[in-house]
Amino acid sequence: MIRGNSRPKLWLAIILTVVFVYIVSITIISSFHHSFLEKLMFSYSLIGIIITGLVLIYCRSLIFPWKSNRKTISRLLYGVFAYILLYIVVAVLCSPLPKLFTFEHIFETLKHPLVILRIVSFLIFVLFFIFVCIQMVSMYFRHKTDIAEQFSFRENISLSWLPYLLAFFILYGISSIFDMLVIDINWLFITINFIFAGFYMTMCFLGLRQQDIYTKLEIDQNKSETVTATNISAEMRNRLTRKLIELMQEKREYRNPELRLDGVAQALHTNRTYLSTIIRDNFDDNFIGLVNKYRIEEAKELLSGDNALSMAEISERVGFKSISSFNLFFKNDTGVSPTQFRKKQ
Repeated sequence: MIRGNSRPKLWLAIILTVVFVYIVSITIISSFHHSFLEKLMFSYSLIGIIITGLVLIYCRSLIFPWKSNRKTISRLLYGVFAYILLYIVVAVLCSPLPKLFTFEHIFETLKHPLVILRIVSFLIFVLFFIFVCIQMVSMYFRHKTDIAEQFSFRENISLSWLPYLLAFFILYGISSIFDMLVIDINWLFITINFIFAGFYMTMCFLGLRQQDIYTKLEIDQNKSETVTATNISAEMRNRLTRKLIELMQEKREYRNPELRLDGVAQALHTNRTYLSTIIRDNFDDNFIGLVNKYRIEEAKELLSGDNALSMAEISERVGFKSISSFNLFFKNDTGVSPTQFRKKQ
């Protein structure tokens, strides 16, 4: 299989590691030199925008094929880069910095261009952070839908660890918003930054371990398929439905532990859009649900029969990649575990 995301993920992981080192460095320096903190606070929201943008890009590289990410990521990078340049130009032209130690100092120098810049940048960061959080949550739920419609398995592609990191990222972002309103550094500021640095390292580690989900063939098919489900005639629906049932019941394709929607579509000489629509309309299910129903039906036969097959052997024979998935889907379908089902026979 030709994979498409490994190199971009590596580069992004390197960038995020640099950010990790940067966060730790400025936190340590700020704890000893308050004059540095005073200057840092003018660019803190700018740093937050850069970091937030990098997290969004990294999450997109984990969830979507890199080719489909290029335009979105390029636009995001151009926008952030243009904002950084504008920020730097305004900051340089309007220097020197006013003295800010308390909120009273901010209100006293409210008309200073750099104070206005800091306030505007803070508001932009808040809006951008909210936008990114919505985007990442939306991407994750879309990913869950996509793998259910295109894959017969979830192992190593479900990104089950990602929601926990997203929740942590949202909590950190909220704490950062409060940090930007504070002038003086404190132990909470230092602790939060060190914890978030650990978040970056964890995300990089888990992301690099995560296998690429889409092959080059699937990326090309996503680009080439422009048909819509409304073009399916009744005759074609019936024909594809019969062929799909034959493929599952007679040829037992569901036994392939890495069965994918594109492979079934090729076997039926159709496209994934048509096939996915037929599964949803005629079987009232998605791809993973349909395939696993056939797997569970055969598993029931094996569990009911007089054989000495272990649960692991039955799981492997019917097409599950792991016994944990077998137990989960079997219990969801029957209400009991495979072991309990066998005891009742």
